[in-house]
Amino acid sequence: MLLTVVFVKKGGRVEILAVTPTIEQQFLTVISEHTAGCPQQGIRWTNLKQQEIADAMSELADGDVSRYLVRQLLKKHGFVKRSQRLFVIRRSRPPIGAVETCRRPQ
Repeated sequence: MLLTVVFVKKGGRVEILAVTPTIEQQFLTVISEHTAGCPQQGIRWTNLKQQEIADAMSELADGDVSRYLVRQLLKKHGFVKRSQRLFVIRRSRPPIGAVETCRRPQ
């Protein structure tokens, strides 16, 4: 005997993204001037912090916008956190003008 169980969402809080469709447009308006990316890898990032985006969206919207909502919007639109990378250039020979250290004769 095989039983089939169907789960139905019974309650809980309604997502604000489903209730307010204009919030995504406001998000894209705030982000548009502060977006950069790498087309080869297909990633995008912004130089604004989540709280800065939330504050700017609060000015455009009627109510407050939390940084948690901003985090959901960043993830939904494919933005990633940019990390600074340090590239070390290794040379096979010392640079021109470098002082040679004393070597023992063999």
